[in-house]
Amino acid sequence: VLARPRFAAMKLIRERLGLSTTAIGFTLGKRDHTTCISGLRRAEYLHEYDADWRQRYDAALAELESAGEP
Repeated sequence: VLARPRFAAMKLIRERLGLSTTAIGFTLGKRDHTTCISGLRRAEYLHEYDADWRQRYDAALAELESAGEP
């Protein structure tokens, strides 16, 4: 249930902040960098093939941008 929001968080952190997979993993509960690599791949897949997930991700990104977040 929490995996898809975590994938979105990984994608947002990577794209907006440019953190390494090691840093992302530590930030999201001390996960291994290989877990982050897998999560980022899954996020890319979902963004391409799951319209509902893409819409929610893009809405969250727009909300962050309108709030002036990096």
